[in-house]
Amino acid sequence: MLLGIAALGMTGTSVELTLLGHFEEPAQSVPLVVLSGCLAVIVWHFLSPTAVSVRMTRVAMILLIVTALVGVGLHFQGNLEFKRELYPELAGLDLFVESVTGVTPVFAPGSMLLLGLIGLTHTFRDPCLTHNRS
Repeated sequence: MLLGIAALGMTGTSVELTLLGHFEEPAQSVPLVVLSGCLAVIVWHFLSPTAVSVRMTRVAMILLIVTALVGVGLHFQGNLEFKRELYPELAGLDLFVESVTGVTPVFAPGSMLLLGLIGLTHTFRDPCLTHNRS
């Protein structure tokens, strides 16, 4: 069930990023590539559940989590630079708040973090690991 929820969320996120044109710069396509890779691993694990596919699912979900954290950082950094350029007098908490609430949604990549955690949760106590199947 958890794996299906994660896959559904990843599919929706991929569609949304595509519709938003989140590939104008090469770095913007990284989340789409990672999401596609994660979906491929999930499908593989669903069709052929083995200890190896469980471990690869874990690796993929950790990669998704890292990608999400980097995305939050990049979105914040982009907003910060924009706000500094537009309002050079801003500093401290005011600059932080303006950067967090800027044009680029800072916490949008957080949805990928949650999807990665859901997928990772699926791998705990997976029967493939307890039956010594490879």
